[in-house]
Amino acid sequence: MPPLPPRPGADPQSAESKSKKQFGSGTKSMSGDDFRQDVAGLERYMAQMLRHPVFGRDRHIAEFLEHRNAPIRAKIKKGFFAGMKESLETRKTSGVRDADDFFQKEREWAVAYGAHIKDACDRFNGVIFAQMRLANQVGNFRFSLLIFDFFEFRKQEVLCFCFRQTLGARKSYRTKTNKSQKQPT
Repeated sequence: MPPLPPRPGADPQSAESKSKKQFGSGTKSMSGDDFRQDVAGLERYMAQMLRHPVFGRDRHIAEFLEHRNAPIRAKIKKGFFAGMKESLETRKTSGVRDADDFFQKEREWAVAYGAHIKDACDRFNGVIFAQMRLANQVGNFRFSLLIFDFFEFRKQEVLCFCFRQTLGARKSYRTKTNKSQKQPT
């Protein structure tokens, strides 16, 4: 039996939080590097299973691969703290007014301040990630220039070598022809 591929290092929630931390909380994109590696590992495993003399003919594997409807996904349960956070979030935005106007104004200020802080963090992260992407592109451009320069240098070196060989061949040809012309026959 082929060995199982390694388990993914992160569950969907931690992958989502990692992506939000990396790309900002307003993004809906997920980082795909780990996902591609996991998919490639599963594809290798399935190919090995299909090549296996016993498991390759198993009807359960054939049914799994040919079945059109996707299996039912398990609902991911939220932890205690996530539930508490959600409860507090709904409570902050609820329409219940505080009995004291001072505290009501403070609550409204805190909610608005929290939204501004989150917006500022998202914009700051956006700038940082744009700078990181730019630095990465500059690095790629630098590497491309280095490769181009290396090959151009090699071309010049090869041309110089060929030129030297040609000059050397011409000199030896001249000396041979000059020697043959100077020698009396």
